[in-house]
Amino acid sequence: MAYLWRKLTPEQRVRLLTWRKQCSFPWHSPPHALGGAGRYHLTAACLNHEPHIGFSPQRMGEFCRAFLDAVFPVATGVHAWCVLPNHYHLLASLPDLRQATRALPSDWPVRTSSVQNS
Repeated sequence: MAYLWRKLTPEQRVRLLTWRKQCSFPWHSPPHALGGAGRYHLTAACLNHEPHIGFSPQRMGEFCRAFLDAVFPVATGVHAWCVLPNHYHLLASLPDLRQATRALPSDWPVRTSSVQNS
């Protein structure tokens, strides 16, 4: 689903925020699973979905190294990860989701969802 917020009219924004509040959802993002141990999909996009991570091959490499340096100490298992020019994904087993997200640099916004173990 594309990022739509900036394309909504003021009336649509009011309706959407009202609905999110009634459902106890975060105002500007999908519901977050902030549980303890589990397998999680963490993802984040750059501001305005611009390619800030990958504006050059060198920057992409630097980000990948920093990303993995931040993730491996807090994950009990890294199952998959993908870094693209304007966003990243991580599927990892984490003993404590809150602790793990705090370990990531503060300028890396993180959205999470729990992944059901099969």
